[in-house]
Amino acid sequence: MIATTKAMQEINEKQRTRLAEARKQNGLSQAELAAKARELGASIDQPGIARIERGHRIHTDQKNLVAIAKVLAIEFGELGIDGVPIDDAEWAYPSLTPGYASKEVLELFQTVKNHSALAIGECVGLYVQQTLSGLQEVGAQYDKRAPFTHDLESPTAEQLRKCIESHAMQYGQEVATCLNERVALSNYQGGGRFECKVGLRTIALPTRGQEFSVTVNPISYWIVENFNRLMVVDPSLAQLRESYLKNILAPNDFPIPIKFPSAFFVELALVTNDDKIVLLEKHPYKSVMAVSTDKRQQRRRFTCGIEEGFVWSSAFKSNSLDIEGTILRGLEDELGIVRSNLTYWKLLGVGLESPSLNSGLLGYAMLNLDSAQLDRKIRSHLRAKDVPDFFPDAEFIDIASAFEALSNLRSGLHPTALMRVYLASRSLMGQCLEK
Repeated sequence: MIATTKAMQEINEKQRTRLAEARKQNGLSQAELAAKARELGASIDQPGIARIERGHRIHTDQKNLVAIAKVLAIEFGELGIDGVPIDDAEWAYPSLTPGYASKEVLELFQTVKNHSALAIGECVGLYVQQTLSGLQEVGAQYDKRAPFTHDLESPTAEQLRKCIESHAMQYGQEVATCLNERVALSNYQGGGRFECKVGLRTIALPTRGQEFSVTVNPISYWIVENFNRLMVVDPSLAQLRESYLKNILAPNDFPIPIKFPSAFFVELALVTNDDKIVLLEKHPYKSVMAVSTDKRQQRRRFTCGIEEGFVWSSAFKSNSLDIEGTILRGLEDELGIVRSNLTYWKLLGVGLESPSLNSGLLGYAMLNLDSAQLDRKIRSHLRAKDVPDFFPDAEFIDIASAFEALSNLRSGLHPTALMRVYLASRSLMGQCLEK
């Protein structure tokens, strides 16, 4: 597992001490070091801040100097957390997006000149409730322009091509071409069952007299597996993914259109009754987020709860989504948590996973178990499963310090995990979304 909260605090203290000593040796003021960061920051291969956060040794004086300068420049608000220069535009969430959005997301925001949205880690807030009191209702309309697709049972290559022609073309020729190439390259022989899932098509903000709502469409899991999940590990899809991200990150009118395949999930942080958030490590063979095909790719193997996809046949019912049923299915199947263990759940917004382009209702679930009881339940459940979703060694972090602690490990987290932790901690402390 990863370092505990206490270990992280000790690492951070050592970093601060090393920075203070090196700054004294270099004889430069904080302002001079910040200026040095801007002058030399682009010349190093890996941002010094990333190396310091991971506790790596800085081997040369120049790199050490730049790394220190970057830390100070970040404190001054002149650089983002990944060393991305921040322009002079006024950010709607200056204490969050510039400092906590991933390098890729921050660069894309600046490319499309959008400074109004909230992003934390690799999660873009398509809508986040300002009061964090919880969405009272989530309306769901069926986009009847979208062609229906049935569950696929051991489909042949010809059946998949027909599915692409009738169903995937709603997203445009680029998606259809990508999927047809997958059928051809794999020399597809059939096999497997692919359920019809719920996909996200538009988001409508709550207005006076009208609740927050989404428009959804049926989407085959075969498309999700061969487009969204593949996108996480296949560099050949990077350019296409970036073009879709630019489209969705650009300033939009409402309702926000989702012009690409995006499976819809409910993604919750789990909170125990002794005020701790759970930290779980995903098995690579159960989650593509935990897979790394080469050294350049990060493994997003840690999460703070469940990410459960909506299944069309059971979740979509007459202009509504069965949110609680989906939550309970995920909790019991993955962790052995049953209805009697759930005190309540709260939804706080909708987020987009930038690596996969999937989306989810974000929030948290309060359990009537303490951390020791939950730990025993999780261990017992996972050890009894032939193919468990997680490793059994869970960790627990105080809700008050979880966001700060996990922000140091964001490159190893599920794309929406840090956003969920932030939203949960603010909501549980009775606080609004900070600007």
